[in-house]
Amino acid sequence: MDDQLEPENETSDATRRREETLDAARRAVDAQRQLAEQQPDAITPGLADSLNTLSGRLAESGRHPEALDAAQEASEGYRALVERLGESFQADLAMSLNNLANRQLVLGHREAAIDSARQAVDYYRQLADSQAQRFTPDLAIALGSLGNILQQDSATAGEAVASFAEGIQRLTPLCLREPDTHGGLLQRLAEHYLGNCLKAGIEPDMELLESFADAFQQHEDEGQERGPE
Repeated sequence: MDDQLEPENETSDATRRREETLDAARRAVDAQRQLAEQQPDAITPGLADSLNTLSGRLAESGRHPEALDAAQEASEGYRALVERLGESFQADLAMSLNNLANRQLVLGHREAAIDSARQAVDYYRQLADSQAQRFTPDLAIALGSLGNILQQDSATAGEAVASFAEGIQRLTPLCLREPDTHGGLLQRLAEHYLGNCLKAGIEPDMELLESFADAFQQHEDEGQERGPE
């Protein structure tokens, strides 16, 4: 009998922990909102961070409309910070826009999700152009996220191909230098690229795939050199 009850107890414990985490995230937002009213310049970053966290907790709990509201407010907060204080919050804004796109997509707001994802890519592209080592992986992830949204409709499969292709092109030089760090992401981008080429009836760029193959082989070689862990 105890064995039969254990899965239910585990589920109950997980639900309780999730609710406790969500409650803590709500309290953090309330506290940051009060502080932001008193010291907006100093505290707004904390409020936006807390809203991003809250959005994730709400999504985990299946409360998607509330998660979208929190993600929207977080993005607006980061956008105001970028407008007021410049590039130091640009990466935060890009990250929050990526999160916002995910929340919008879950609720079926596909066009809004595409717009948010494109904005995230644009911000990460600017950052990667000036700090390639630091932000190219983030850009590649954002391009993959945009491609994942675009590939859901055959009418935009061609745009998805372009998004995945740019991700491969951007990430390959880093992967050649650090194959173990970036090889997994590069492989996923290539798989989506080829799948969408087939869907859109587009001939794959063989030069792009050859550069990927070199980087991926290097990733495989490093794994073999390390051996089983």
